Amino acid sequence: MNLSSSKNVSRLKNLIKIVGYLCLLLLLQASIAFAQYQTGGTGNSESKQPKKIPLSKERVLPPLPPAMQKAVDERLRKEKEQQKEQEKEGESEAQSIILRHDEEGSGETQSKPSTNALPPDTVFFGGIRWIARNTNERGEPFNTLFSGKPTEIFVDEQNKLHVVINKRDGSWYGVDVAADTSFGYGTYAFFAETKFDEFAPNVHFEFSITPDRAMDSYTAPMLALQCTRLYEQTLSPLRYLVANSEQNLVVERKEKVFRSDEPFRMGGLFSTHAITWKRRSCEFASYHDHGLPSKYLAALWDFSASPATGITVPEPTPTNTLRLRLWCAGTPIDNKPIEVVIKKIIYRSE
Repeated sequence: MNLSSSKNVSRLKNLIKIVGYLCLLLLLQASIAFAQYQTGGTGNSESKQPKKIPLSKERVLPPLPPAMQKAVDERLRKEKEQQKEQEKEGESEAQSIILRHDEEGSGETQSKPSTNALPPDTVFFGGIRWIARNTNERGEPFNTLFSGKPTEIFVDEQNKLHVVINKRDGSWYGVDVAADTSFGYGTYAFFAETKFDEFAPNVHFEFSITPDRAMDSYTAPMLALQCTRLYEQTLSPLRYLVANSEQNLVVERKEKVFRSDEPFRMGGLFSTHAITWKRRSCEFASYHDHGLPSKYLAALWDFSASPATGITVPEPTPTNTLRLRLWCAGTPIDNKPIEVVIKKIIYRSE
C-alpha cells in the first residue's frame, strides 16, 4: 500500500510538472504574439505589412553665403535696371535709325563690335563644330569671364566632352559655346555623366536654344534646360524655361519657368536631358539614366502656351543655335574647378 501510494504521488508530481511546462509555453507564445501585435509584425517572413522608409541621409546643399547671396540679389537688381535702360536706348536707337533712313535713303546699319570680345576658339563634338565665346573683360551674366581654351573645354580620348569652370592666370573662367549650324523643330538631347544634384548653389549649367549665335555678347535663351539654384533656392536644380522676345521699338522679354516639385537626387553619374521642340508645343524631360526615353523619369514639362502671360512656343529662324553654357556667380564655394562631362549630344528632326 505504501509502495502504491508512493508511485501515485510520483505520477502526480510528474503530471504537475508537465502542466507547468505547458502553462509556461502558452504564456511565452502569448507574450510573443502580443509583442508582434505591438510592433505591427506577424512573425511571417512574407508579411506584407508596410515598412517604415528611413529618412534620406543625402547631403543637403548649403544656401549661398550671405555675402554672395547679397551679391547675386544685387546683380539681379542691376540686370533689371539695365534691361529698362536698354529698352529706353532701344527706343531712341530705333528713332535714330528711322532718321538715318530718311536722311541717307538706306535703312542698313552696322552694329559696333564689343570691346569685350576676342577671336573665338572652336571644338568639334557630336558631329558639330562649336564656337566658343572668349572675353577679356568681365561681362554678363553675373560678371563672368568666358574662355574656349583647352583648359576650359576639350574632348577626351573616349570622345567625351568636358566643360570646366577653371581658374587660370588668377581668374575663374566659364564656358559659352554655340553650334555653328542652325537647327529647327526637333529633339535636342544630351547624355551627361555629372552629379548635377551636388552642384553648389552659385553654379549654372545650361543646354539651350538661342535666337542667334552672336559670340561677342550674352544672348538670352528662348528655350533652356538649366541645372542651377541661382534664381530660386530649391531641392531640385532642374529648371526649364520658355521665353519670347518681341522687338519693335522696344525689346520686351517674357519668360515662363518650370520647377519640378520632386528633388532631383541622382544615384549615379548618368542622366539624360531633352528638349522636344514642335510647332505647337515644347516638351522638357530629364531621366535618371542614359536613354531617350528612359524608364527612370525624373521630371517632365509639356508647354503649349501661357495665355495669362502671352508666352507662346517660339518659332525657328535661320539664326537659331544650340548652346552649352557653364558659369559661376563669383568664386566656386569650395574654390575648386567645376566640370560637366557629356557623353553625347543628339539632334533628331521632327
